[in-house]
Amino acid sequence: MKRIPVAARICLLLSLLLAACSMPSAPKGETATLSPTPTDTSIPPTETPVSPSPTPTEPSVTQINVDGDPADWAGYQVLVMDPEGDHEGGGFDIAAVRAFTNDQYLYVLIETHEPPTDYVQVDIDASAGERRYILSFQQGSSAFMGDVTSGQFVEIGEVVGSLSAVAEAMEYKIPLSAFEDVSDLSLSVRPMGGTCCEPPDWYAIDDVGQTSVARLNEKEPAAGVSAIPQVCTDKITPPIPFGQLELAPVDLAEEGYAAEWFVAPGAFNMPQEILLTPDGEILVYAVRGHTLSRLSLDGTVSPLAENVLGYLGDVDAEGNVYLHMHPNGTVTRVSPQGTRTVIAQSPDILTACDSGFGLGPDGNLYVAVSRCADKADLFQITTSGRITRLAKVPQIQALRTMPGGRVLAATRDTIGELSLEDYSLTTIGVVPGGDISPGGMAFDDSGNVYVATGSRRRGGKLFRLPCDGSQTSAELVAEIPENGLSGIEWLPSTGEIIGGQLRQGGVLAVSPSGEIREIVSGNGIITPMGIGFSPCGELAVPNDDGGMMTLVDPAGQVSWLMDYLSFTPPLPYVTFDPDGTLYASEAEPMPHTPKRVAVMPPGGVLKTLMEGDFPSGLARRANGVLFVSETTAGRITQVFPDGSTEVFVEGMDFPQELAFDRAGNLYAVTGPAGFTPDPALLIAPLSGDRVVLISPEGEVTPLFDLPGGGATGLAVSPQGDLFVSISTMGAPRSEIVRISQDGTPTTFASGFEDAVGLAFDLAGNLYVSDVHRNGIVRIGGFPHGTLSGVVRDESGAPIEGARVKVFSIDPIVVGQIVFTDAEGRFNLPAAPRTYSVTITAEEYETTTLEGIKVVADQGTSLEIKLERR
Repeated sequence: MKRIPVAARICLLLSLLLAACSMPSAPKGETATLSPTPTDTSIPPTETPVSPSPTPTEPSVTQINVDGDPADWAGYQVLVMDPEGDHEGGGFDIAAVRAFTNDQYLYVLIETHEPPTDYVQVDIDASAGERRYILSFQQGSSAFMGDVTSGQFVEIGEVVGSLSAVAEAMEYKIPLSAFEDVSDLSLSVRPMGGTCCEPPDWYAIDDVGQTSVARLNEKEPAAGVSAIPQVCTDKITPPIPFGQLELAPVDLAEEGYAAEWFVAPGAFNMPQEILLTPDGEILVYAVRGHTLSRLSLDGTVSPLAENVLGYLGDVDAEGNVYLHMHPNGTVTRVSPQGTRTVIAQSPDILTACDSGFGLGPDGNLYVAVSRCADKADLFQITTSGRITRLAKVPQIQALRTMPGGRVLAATRDTIGELSLEDYSLTTIGVVPGGDISPGGMAFDDSGNVYVATGSRRRGGKLFRLPCDGSQTSAELVAEIPENGLSGIEWLPSTGEIIGGQLRQGGVLAVSPSGEIREIVSGNGIITPMGIGFSPCGELAVPNDDGGMMTLVDPAGQVSWLMDYLSFTPPLPYVTFDPDGTLYASEAEPMPHTPKRVAVMPPGGVLKTLMEGDFPSGLARRANGVLFVSETTAGRITQVFPDGSTEVFVEGMDFPQELAFDRAGNLYAVTGPAGFTPDPALLIAPLSGDRVVLISPEGEVTPLFDLPGGGATGLAVSPQGDLFVSISTMGAPRSEIVRISQDGTPTTFASGFEDAVGLAFDLAGNLYVSDVHRNGIVRIGGFPHGTLSGVVRDESGAPIEGARVKVFSIDPIVVGQIVFTDAEGRFNLPAAPRTYSVTITAEEYETTTLEGIKVVADQGTSLEIKLERR
C-alpha cells in the first residue's frame, strides 16, 4: 500500500509558497494594466481590444473549447498587453492576457510572443471578494490552489473541474465554486521557470500585474453543467436487487447469507508495466496484484508468475524480466519459466516516488531513484546485484535503450539521450503538456519515439517524435479517454502501441493513425480502501495507488469523482452529510503535502476542513459533529458545524477507523502499540491490533484484541452488531469478524484476500472492499423490511417519474433514490430504521415525511399527495 506521489506536486506546493511571499500587495481594486501597444507585439489579429456587446436579454452560451487554440477567443477583451522582451531567461514571453467569467467558470487565455520553450507552470494570483488565492497549473493539468489572504500560505488543494491546455496559447478554466466570493474578481499571471523549487533557480520568467476580470452575461453550455462529477445528481440509476450479480468466492459462517460482486475484479489490479519478450510475447505486470501475466491480442490472460513485487521493468535478450519495487528497494528477476529471484535489495534504491528503470546497452540495470524532488540519484545495478551510485540526474519517468545502444530518458516533459560516460542528459524533444507516465516511452523500428502521458489523470495522450533531430516537438497521435497509458511497448506485429491504464485496470492498443482498441477492459478502481455511502445511494471509494476517489452508482457502475491524495499509510476513509457533502481524510506522508480532512459539497470543489496529524478514520454524529482520528498524535478530534475543533480523547495508540452505534458509542481501531514510525515510508501503521469502545463521555474500554494485528474497517449493522475487517500480514486469508452487542466475537465471513473498507447500505447489505482482489463484495441476508408508496396529485392521479429520496442519519448517513412508475408507485427494501422521505417532481411542491419506521420482515406503505406550485 505504498503511495506514489508525483514529484510535480511538491514543485507546485513550493512554488505556491514562494509566490505567496512575492504576491503584490496593492490596495484592493488597484490594477497594473498595461496600455495596449500593438506595434510592440506579435500576437494574432485578435490583439485589438474588442468592447463587449451590449448585454442581451438572454445570456449567450460560452463557446470556448479549452484546447490551447486562441481562435475561439475572438471578440473577448484583452485585459493586459505585455511588451516583447521583458521576460527573464526563457522563451515564455507574455504578449496578452484575456479573462472573463460566465455563470459557472473563470476562463483565462495567455498568448506569448514566441512559443513557450521554457514553460514549467503558470501561477495565477486571484483576488475575489476579501480573499486572495494562488492557482498553479502544470502543463495541461488541473489547478492546484492555495489561500494567501492572511499573508501565510494555506493549502486548499486540487480544484476539481478545472482544466488547462497548452498549444499555440495557454488556456485555463476554473469553476467559480472554487472561490468563496467572486465579487470584484481580479488576477495577475506569472509563468515560472528554471529548476524547481528554490530561488534563484526557480523564478518568475514574466509577470503581468493585477487587473479586474469582467463578468459577462454568458452561461456555460448544457454539457458543461455535468462536467464536474458530483453525488446526488438528479438522475441516479436504480439499484440492482441482491442476488442478480456474480457470486463472490466468500465463505460465510452463518446460514441465510450470500455474497456477490458489486464491483467485480478486472483481469489486472493496476497494470502499470507492459513488456515485450524477444520472441514477441506480451507480458503485463499488475503492480497491486503482484502478478506477471502473458497477454494475447485477443484478450486471453494467463499467469506467468505470482507474488512478484515491482512497479517498472525491462526484459533482457534471454527473456528474463527485471522489476524494480521502489517502495521496498528491491530488484527481482523472473525467468521465462516464471522463477523469481531477488537479485538486489538496498535502502539506496528505496523511495516513495516513481523512478525510471531499465536495462542499459552494457547489460546492466539502471535506475534513477526519485527522492520525490526535481533531481534523482542514478544507480547502476549488475545482474549479480552489485549497486553503484553514479550521479545526480533530472527526475526520470522512463528509461529505455534503443537498438544501436542509445539510452533514452523521459523526464516530466522532455525526451533526452542519457550518456553513460558523463551521465549528462541531452534533450532531443519536448512533449506538449508534459506529465509523462511511468514507463511511458517506447520506440518503433523506424526510429520514432512514442511517449504516453496522464497515467494518474482522467485522460492522457500518446505522442510520437522522430529521434533523428528533424523535429523537436512531439506530435499528438491519440487522446486516451478515461485514463492515460503507462509502461508502453511498440508491437512489431501490428505497428500498435500497447499500454496499461493503471487507474482503470485496462490494456489498450493504439494504431499509428490514432485508432484505439481495448484488449482488456478494466473495472475502474485500484486498491479500494475505506468506503462510505452517500445519502442518495452512491458508494464513494478512495483508491490507494490511483490517487483518486471513485463513485459507484447503485447499479455497480464506477466513475471517476476527483483526484486526491488517497495514498497510504494511514488508510483513507470517507463519510457524508445529509445534503451529500463529502468528507475525506487525506494524509499522504511526504513533505509539503496535505495532512487534512477535506470537504467537497455537491457540485463544489475539494477544500480543507481541518489540518491534523495524519487524519484517518471519520465518523459523523446525528447532530453534525464530525469525529476525526489523528493517527500519529494519538487523539480523536471533534469538528463542530461552525468549523471549531476540540479534542475528544487523547493518549491513544495510533487511532484509525471510527464508527458510531445508535446509542452514541464510538468504536475505534487502535495500535499496534509497538509500531515505530519510519520517516522514509511508514509514518503511520496500516492496521491496528485492538478495537475499543468510547462512551459519549469519552471513557475508553477495550473491546477486542487482535494480537497479530490487521484490523482495518469498522461498521455497525442496523441491528447494532459491530463488524471488523481483518487482514493479518502473512495470513492466507482475510476475514470479517462480527462482535455482538454483548461483546462476543465470531467469524462472520472469510476467504477475502485483503478486506479493508466496510459499509452498510439502506437495504442493510454489507459491502466489503478487497484491496488485493481489487473488487467490492456485497453480502446480503441481513434483516430488512420494505418501504413502498404511491405518489398522486391533488386530483388523485398518479405522478410518474417523481424522485423519492429515502435516507437516515442515525447512526450513519445512508440513503437511496428511486423514481415512481407509470402508476405513481415505488418500492424498495430497507433495513429496520427510522427514515425521512423526500419527494420531488416537476411543477409540484417538494414534500418531506419524517419519522417513517421500517420493521424487519414487514412492509411500510405510504400514500403521498403533491400540490402544484
